[in-house]
Amino acid sequence: MYVVLAYDVQFNRTNLFKSFCRQYLTWVQNSVFEGELKPTQFTILKDTLEDMVIDEENVRIWTVEDKKFLQLTAIGDSASEKSNFI
Repeated sequence: MYVVLAYDVQFNRTNLFKSFCRQYLTWVQNSVFEGELKPTQFTILKDTLEDMVIDEENVRIWTVEDKKFLQLTAIGDSASEKSNFI
């Protein structure tokens, strides 16, 4: 499955989330990641993030079965264009 993930966490915890998410996905923008995951990888990612999030923090995850169903419009300097991801 193809995953897009964004988080909004306390400033002093951003590196914790960034480091964890980079183990599974490609960092494409501040607090935004994307990439292909197997169902078991997605479950581990989701379950671990559920344990990491504290009050007034949130993580949003969008999934599609195949990235061919996802259309991206990037405006401005996009890190994802430089790395050949969507």
